[in-house]
Amino acid sequence: MRRLLRVVAAFCCALSVPAIARAGETPSSSAASHARTAEAKKSDRALTRDVRRALGNTRGLNAQGIRVMARHGVVTLSGTVRTLDEMNAAEHVARSVPGVQSVANKLTLFRGENG
Repeated sequence: MRRLLRVVAAFCCALSVPAIARAGETPSSSAASHARTAEAKKSDRALTRDVRRALGNTRGLNAQGIRVMARHGVVTLSGTVRTLDEMNAAEHVARSVPGVQSVANKLTLFRGENG
């Protein structure tokens, strides 16, 4: 009987060691993860702002209908433009902004009220 109790006690201790080790790591790794996430969001907002500003300062490009979203250096352009030249110019300008790794051009041509 004593031997069985020792085996059960040893088994319970063995099971609890990994849980205790993980519990000790969780707060610091969670805080580091949160800090990286907050920094990434801040960087994404800054990149979005920079691309919007560059689009708005480009002559011959009406950027009012263009939405910009950045995530980890990938910029997505969506919305409408009036010409194919504006569509290509918007992508070119976005690619030229420092920090942009790639551009997903989801812009469409505005066809007017009658499509």
